[in-house]
Amino acid sequence: MPDRISHWATLEEKGVYAGLRFMLAVYRLFGRWLFVPILYLVIGYFYLSSPHVRRASRTYLDRVWTAEAGRRSLGRRPDRRMVYRHLLDFGYANLDRLASWLGDVTLAQVDYQNHELYEAREGAGQGGVWITSHLGNVEACRALSRQRGGVPLNVLVHTHHAENFNRLLRQANPQTQVKLIQVSEFDMTVAIRLQELVAAGEFIAIMGDRIPLNDEGRLIWLPFLGRPAPFPIGAFVMASVLRCPVGLIFCLREGHRFRILIEDSIDLSTVSRRERQRAVERAVAHYVSRLEWYCQRYPLQWYNFFDFWGDKTDRRPPTLAGDRGELLP
Repeated sequence: MPDRISHWATLEEKGVYAGLRFMLAVYRLFGRWLFVPILYLVIGYFYLSSPHVRRASRTYLDRVWTAEAGRRSLGRRPDRRMVYRHLLDFGYANLDRLASWLGDVTLAQVDYQNHELYEAREGAGQGGVWITSHLGNVEACRALSRQRGGVPLNVLVHTHHAENFNRLLRQANPQTQVKLIQVSEFDMTVAIRLQELVAAGEFIAIMGDRIPLNDEGRLIWLPFLGRPAPFPIGAFVMASVLRCPVGLIFCLREGHRFRILIEDSIDLSTVSRRERQRAVERAVAHYVSRLEWYCQRYPLQWYNFFDFWGDKTDRRPPTLAGDRGELLP
């Protein structure tokens, strides 16, 4: 497990921030007309020089193919061309990310499902937690939070470049209400800091399909696309400790438009400490089932290019890992 986590973290630390700085400069100077040809060259180089990324993409696509819904979405059995399309889709998602930062993604391009749920929580002024994923383009959600002049959104990330990304966000759009917060693990110090944000009526967004760098023990193995895979439980534990609402947000591209899907999650705000572990397990399982459902219908929009299932997945039961007992004191 440590090698697996170190692998994705190293990719993100060394590549994403520098790449986004370069892409932001190109996009601001020349716009989309020059950005797209450069994108094809960059993705082509990435495809040829990163065999581990190709393997990870092919493994994921092959598992999507095993489900009937996945076969309908993919249209044909995964091959090398589809792997390249998967990576190219990731490149376009980064283009959308830059456009959303700069305000080029407008409300007119977005369709909502259950937006009244978001507005109700926004209007209640009590703050809350939104679980997101590396499916689609969650950046559009962050930008739209600013465009609507709504509740500030604090996005938890598991890299050490949070302040650099904050600076990049401010350079792209000084009026942004999005702030990235670096979190290596969910401990009591983090819980207290986040409790202050929720008490102030702010929202917290957390990726539910990445394991924090130093939090390997707080995870659960659950069936995902046909095999058990590890998922972090920290976000759901935190919501139960903070006794705040928790929901799910997915943002998917459909042609030239975005579709933001907002869903409720299992209520953790009223569970007792004795019931917490079982309730958290149910909440994570619900999240994983919804993520799987969307991956089977939008397979090229899930961007986790590392060995997500791990080498020893078949020998791991779909239960909580580690021997820490209670999820949190």
